[in-house]
Amino acid sequence: MSDPPRLPRDPTDLARVAVAAHQADDFATAERGYRALLADSPASFFALHQLGVLCAQTGRAAEAVALLRRAATLRPSEPATLIQLGKAYMLAGDTAAALAQFGRALARDPDLTTARFDRAVCLQARGDSAEAAAEYRRIIAADPDHAQAHNNLGNLLLTAGDDVAAAPLFQAAIALDPDYAEAYNNFAGFHLRRGDVAAAEAMFAHAIALQPDYADAMANLGTLLAMTGRADAALRQFRAAVAAAPAAVMPRWMLADALAQGGDLAAAAEVLREAWRLDPDNAETGARLASIRAALGHTAEAAVGPA
Repeated sequence: MSDPPRLPRDPTDLARVAVAAHQADDFATAERGYRALLADSPASFFALHQLGVLCAQTGRAAEAVALLRRAATLRPSEPATLIQLGKAYMLAGDTAAALAQFGRALARDPDLTTARFDRAVCLQARGDSAEAAAEYRRIIAADPDHAQAHNNLGNLLLTAGDDVAAAPLFQAAIALDPDYAEAYNNFAGFHLRRGDVAAAEAMFAHAIALQPDYADAMANLGTLLAMTGRADAALRQFRAAVAAAPAAVMPRWMLADALAQGGDLAAAAEVLREAWRLDPDNAETGARLASIRAALGHTAEAAVGPA
């Protein structure tokens, strides 16, 4: 393995190199640069903010929160830092703290669409669908070209059973952004609910073509294929979803269900063991594994985790 590239000593050059690496998704080099800046200047707002964002991007929620809180202390009126801190709190699962930060950003600039959109996403994650929908409508009124707001509002309405109102929102999202894979995936769900299997299948497939690692669309297409009797094709999609999202539990549940329905209980049990190892505290995985073990005749082990 080659040695990492040498970083410049001059702080201006170091910041430039770190940002360029960050923008190129070279997170290792960017992190070295930001940490070097902090070593020289522990109160550097720039380095704290940038490193906090990077930590959030790489899944280190607690570290991201700590860094961005320090940055926000240095510049308490900086909306961009408040928004990033809110996102870090969301990553950490603290939606109440996230909403507080988005609210602080909006208090400083009520027209800040980014903060309002992130607030809507957070409300949606908390299950506050009515307020989330209201926020998405405010965004669309202020910015009719906001494809994500159209898509997310459509998804909320579809989940609530208002198919008629959801459809034009998905159509608008796709018209605004023809490469928006998530909008195709959600519009496919609309078609599937309406019984138009061919249209749903085409849209799930198009979403995957646009985003080849889109695990949710793969899993949804697998479900459609299973529903229409194409078990082998469904298994391929579920396996692809697991490969695309190896840390996710739900695609493994779906793969295990398909294997069990095909009679391969041993393979289903192994897939659920993998899901258990990913999240040992997940009660649903435990219940599914217990059911498969019972079907296999492992009644003494049915209620415990994998060996």
